[in-house]
Amino acid sequence: MTGLNIFFILKDMLDNVKAKKYQIRLAPESLLGQSQKTGLDYLLRLDPDRLMAPIYKGLGRAAEAKAENYGGWEEDQINGHMLGHYLSAISAFWQATCDSRLKKNLDYVVVELKSLQASNGYIGGISSQYFENCFNGHFSVAKFTLENNWVPWYVQYKIFAGLFDAFWLGENQNAWKVLLAMGHWVCRGIANMSDQDIQRMLFCEHGGMCRVLVDLYQISGEKVFLVTAERFIHHQVMDPLLSGKDELAGNHANTQIPKVMGLAKLYDVTADDKYRRAVEFFIDRVINTRSYVMGGNSRSEHFEEPGCEALSRDTCESCSTHYMLKLVEDVFAWQPREDLAAYYENALLNHILASQEPVNGNKMYFVPTESGHFKVYGTEDNSSWCCIGSGLENPGRYHRFIWTEFENGLYLNLFAASTLMTEDYCVRLLTDFPYSSKVLIKVERMKKEPPFLYIRKPSWSKNPLEVFINGEPCGSVDSGYLKIMRPLKEGDSIDFSLSMELCSYPAKDNPRRFALKYGPIVLAARLGREKMPPSDVVPVHLALMEWENPVIIPRVLADKDKPDSWMSMNDPGALSFRTQPGALENQQCLELLPFYALHHERYMIYFDQA
Repeated sequence: MTGLNIFFILKDMLDNVKAKKYQIRLAPESLLGQSQKTGLDYLLRLDPDRLMAPIYKGLGRAAEAKAENYGGWEEDQINGHMLGHYLSAISAFWQATCDSRLKKNLDYVVVELKSLQASNGYIGGISSQYFENCFNGHFSVAKFTLENNWVPWYVQYKIFAGLFDAFWLGENQNAWKVLLAMGHWVCRGIANMSDQDIQRMLFCEHGGMCRVLVDLYQISGEKVFLVTAERFIHHQVMDPLLSGKDELAGNHANTQIPKVMGLAKLYDVTADDKYRRAVEFFIDRVINTRSYVMGGNSRSEHFEEPGCEALSRDTCESCSTHYMLKLVEDVFAWQPREDLAAYYENALLNHILASQEPVNGNKMYFVPTESGHFKVYGTEDNSSWCCIGSGLENPGRYHRFIWTEFENGLYLNLFAASTLMTEDYCVRLLTDFPYSSKVLIKVERMKKEPPFLYIRKPSWSKNPLEVFINGEPCGSVDSGYLKIMRPLKEGDSIDFSLSMELCSYPAKDNPRRFALKYGPIVLAARLGREKMPPSDVVPVHLALMEWENPVIIPRVLADKDKPDSWMSMNDPGALSFRTQPGALENQQCLELLPFYALHHERYMIYFDQA
């Protein structure tokens, strides 16, 4: 492929991105809009030069760095991963908000990377010698170390992904040039390795290297990227999935999900059904047999046996849910399904949203499920955990799944106040969900008829979904999506109400244990601040794992399957509930709030029936 052809292909792609760009805007005053603003402020406080410092060091040019790197993991052997997260985050926020400060920082970082890139295409926060040793077949390997260095391929994956987002979402063509040279560096090195050595190397966590190489192939058309991507399939873990076998127990969750994302991308470009079957099997096993009530998975970062929902302080690593949402977006594009949208909604509102501190934007690593514990956040300067990196990205992605457009129609998946804009039409979604059950869609501009509209009837809404256009009924549905059978017109108003009810969620491994939800919202009981640490913002994510828990947890005396008989709404504006006297042991009464709204105090998500 000639350089001129590549230029025109890239121009066409970027023009297409511009046409679609800013197509979904969150209402600033909405639940997600306010959280997105907090995440944006956090992102803008970060110093690009400090994030770039590890790259100078990795290329042997530490004396030229313009600032000191951040602390925590950025001072450890995983240094450089935060720059990749930063590029992805700033690109996503740029697409979501069009804030010029983001574009300025993005373009600055890419120019810096382009000027630093080694002649062989390498860029990284560590010496390339670690990788060269692998390419030569002379290397040591363990679960999280390669050549005694902490997950070097994982760091490279984050830089790859960040540059790809800078190109695709951030409209930066220099990012593509840097990315392409990096990709060729990888392909040349991997070509020298035997299949046996590659599989031995892949025993160490390596992120979604398969995925980013398929991305390179899909855009460039260069077959070498596809060949190399398939060599990055880790057969020890992926082959059982390809055979429909669940052997996930004991595997590090956050390591496996990006590998499966690679299989999803391989299906997109090869149409080989074996990849699709493996991905859908994995999705089913994680969502239906290994997820907690808020959509997170894993304990101590690892998958447990199917059906286990053990409570502890180190459950639900936030990175894992971040990647699960990305994977669900892939699978939903193959076949829109309400159960996938339901999982996405649950995990977004109850884990991802809940893992960001609402005032300063600090991020969480684990989401504790042990009753009486509390949320723990990382610092801005001295943590740099993986979940802080993915936490940078999350608020910039809040808008992505509200609406999805395919050839067969426009799907409304999430009920978040927002505006959908394309060159041809503008649709506004007005709601105060989840504080109100009413939803109004207004068609404000229409140059050309959009595809048919599909409105999701959420599985948690017990009554049939009845939809009205301009006050006239236009259909109802009990499950799945309601298809509006006529084209939308400028000036149309579409309204419906969702049925929000209290319900109990049964734990998978204990018939007497349950959580409480209001519609899709997980509720948590407030247990006060007795003997809380001086600060719940710490540099080390495990620092408060052994902190004293003095709270006596009451059991439920009332019928767990009828929570509306022993709980009542206390404050509709805050979705605050209160248990009635006699419902809990010792005549105790508790206030419950949405889990995303509860910070800096002890809580209880799971209840035990007496």
